[in-house]
Amino acid sequence: MGRLRCVLVLFCLLAGCDKQAAPEAKAKDAAPPAAKAEKKKAAPPAAEAAAIEIAKKAVAANDPAWADKAVYEAKRDAEGGGWWVTVWRIAAYDKDGKPLFTPGGHRGVRIDKDGKVAAYMRGE
Repeated sequence: MGRLRCVLVLFCLLAGCDKQAAPEAKAKDAAPPAAKAEKKKAAPPAAEAAAIEIAKKAVAANDPAWADKAVYEAKRDAEGGGWWVTVWRIAAYDKDGKPLFTPGGHRGVRIDKDGKVAAYMRGE
């Protein structure tokens, strides 16, 4: 009877330790993807800012009145490895201070992987 209790106690202790270790292991497994995501997010802003600067120069050359009255949104171009920058012209601001845009009041700037403007497109 004493051996049975010892085996039962040891089994319960081992089972209890296993349950406590599993959440820690899951937490450790979950940490690396989040860290990788942070690293991926940390690297592009410099390249994104450079793409926006290139797009600002392109807009200033093609539509000088737009350059400082616009919002720039850069996204990676999956096909060419460069950037696609959408430029939205701010027509006015609402009472809350949010920008208002005009239909067709946008431009598209495609930047190749070498940082050169590959295309400049006007909205319709």
